[in-house]
Amino acid sequence: MLLMATLLLLLIGFQTAWWFAGYNVAQTAAQAAYTDSRAYQAPADAGKSTAEQLIANTRQTLRNPRVTITRGADTVTVTVTGNAVALLPGIEAPPVSYTMTGPIEKWVPAP
Repeated sequence: MLLMATLLLLLIGFQTAWWFAGYNVAQTAAQAAYTDSRAYQAPADAGKSTAEQLIANTRQTLRNPRVTITRGADTVTVTVTGNAVALLPGIEAPPVSYTMTGPIEKWVPAP
């Protein structure tokens, strides 16, 4: 019984580590996309390809990734969502999501 409890705790620990790895990838991709999207006169989806390429280079740490970028007049919002890798087949890991919002760079003439 003690061996089964130990194995279960190890499995939970490894699954938690994979979830945090997926969350870290989502956070890094959102920050990279935000940096590209907030640039002066950048197109609305400027950072999407950057985020998708970064996620693709992480070897399936984040599965079914989705990158959405909403650019308003003064702010840009980047959301990266996906699923963490599940260690046991048939059991889904909790979803991973990271959202970043901030101002858009603007040119302001000197007074």
